[in-house]
Amino acid sequence: MVILISLFALPISYILISSSHTPLVLLITFLILFTSFFAISGLAYFLKSSAIPVGTSPASSFPSIAVVSVSYNEDPERVRKSLSSLKEMEWKGPINFYLLDDSSNPEIASELEKICKSLGVNFIHRPERRGFKGGALNDFFYNCKEEFAVIFDADERLENPKMLMECMGHFSDPQIAFVQTGKTTSAHGPFQKAMDETNSTFFDVVVPVNAAEGFAMFLGSCGIIRKSSWEKVKFPEILVEDVGFSFRLLQANLPGRCVKRIYARGEPMKTFSQFRAQHARYIYGITQLIPFYLSNFFSLSIKRHFFYFVQIFGLHYLSAAQFLISLLVLALLLNPTPEILLGAAFATFFPPISVMVLGWLKGLSPRTSLLAYLLSFSLIIPRMLSALKAFCGFKMGFSSTNNSKDKDGLGFLAHNIPELILAIIFIYLSFPLSAGSAILAWWALLYAGPAAMQLIKK
Repeated sequence: MVILISLFALPISYILISSSHTPLVLLITFLILFTSFFAISGLAYFLKSSAIPVGTSPASSFPSIAVVSVSYNEDPERVRKSLSSLKEMEWKGPINFYLLDDSSNPEIASELEKICKSLGVNFIHRPERRGFKGGALNDFFYNCKEEFAVIFDADERLENPKMLMECMGHFSDPQIAFVQTGKTTSAHGPFQKAMDETNSTFFDVVVPVNAAEGFAMFLGSCGIIRKSSWEKVKFPEILVEDVGFSFRLLQANLPGRCVKRIYARGEPMKTFSQFRAQHARYIYGITQLIPFYLSNFFSLSIKRHFFYFVQIFGLHYLSAAQFLISLLVLALLLNPTPEILLGAAFATFFPPISVMVLGWLKGLSPRTSLLAYLLSFSLIIPRMLSALKAFCGFKMGFSSTNNSKDKDGLGFLAHNIPELILAIIFIYLSFPLSAGSAILAWWALLYAGPAAMQLIKK
């Protein structure tokens, strides 16, 4: 279905170019073709991922292992439940448990220390959060005596204690630096499931396919790391230490493996602000990796160029392309022709239809698929602003995702000013009613969506 819809881009592009050769028409034609190619590539990833085996490898030896949880101002009760579940981990060799805590709140740190003492977990607190999570992991590995470390976030609960027994066999190959297992959350309800879906496509589809192609990625948690590999390649002390670490390992020719099985589930985000904050921090951190890519530009193979380019610039393109398409549609519909109306309609409705079809293939309800698209669209402006901040060298605040708060009262309006301005412009220009009014109204709805979702907070 996605391919059939995408094929319509060819005749529509031909009609557009035949009707006009203005720069605006040429640009939107290019975006239509490229977006269609992107959709077909996504479908190809989806089909290939379904053929990739789970990839477990039972342990044949039993080296020493550190089970490490990382926290920052997390709810102590949530951390207690997480640590209690991790203590159930099955392993026949030496195993020790650690909580790396960077909490800036002394009361939280004190409570976590008591919890660790009661559970038999080693408590390591840093009074200064130098280098974010990457800094905490580097400090830990400097003093780590164990040969391997399995990393978790403090909100993740182990649901399958056989993780080490089923995955450590991969390390019989001395070149393997890490093993990454599946990541998900215990999402409930359509809103949380839709938020989870914006990440799950990457975790469930992109990561396994990339790993099969020789580009495995460490995802920050639910993964096992060989200490001797860390000694060669340290964590970059940036917001996205996991992606940066993966890139460094790749450059050092230290491969990883991917196991398509869920062993632990994280706490789902409960508010829209938490969702946007998480993605804004991610794009900020990804933008910080651009100098790394450019410094290695001439030493990369074409295949590695493609991998790095997609990982670093993929989300930038998705956001910029959607934003640019909306502005082009607005400009072209000021003086519409039948050909322009056709192209504007295709450029407007093709992305949500593609998402709905792919959601159907994954077994999602139409409501969840549509909500996932609306949530993804709501990230356009935050992503672009975060990328601009990182590019200009402005600092970005950091707080625990699950503890960040929504704007109260009318504060949500100030938090969504760019989107609200665009929504007003699109709805204003949809009057008087014309053939293009429905298209403009749809864009107005998309840009008004973030404020509405932040207001209802569910």
